[in-house]
Amino acid sequence: MKAQIAKRGKHRNSYPLTTHASEVAERGRKKANKMTREEADYHFRRAMARIYGAPSSQTSVAGHERPV
Repeated sequence: MKAQIAKRGKHRNSYPLTTHASEVAERGRKKANKMTREEADYHFRRAMARIYGAPSSQTSVAGHERPV
C-alpha cells in the first residue's frame, strides 16, 4: 500500500475585516449617497474629463452620459 499523505487543515486567511481603504470607501459612499442630482452630475463630468481628457465642443459618439 502507498503511504497516505497527511491532510492539511483549512487555510485560514489572516486578512483584517476592516482596512484603511475600506473605511475611506465607506465614507465616500456615504457622501455620494447624500449628493443631489446636480452635484452628482457635476462630479461625474469632472471624473470623465479627468479620465478621457477635456470635453470637446461636440458630443462624443459614445455619449458618456450618466445613466438615470
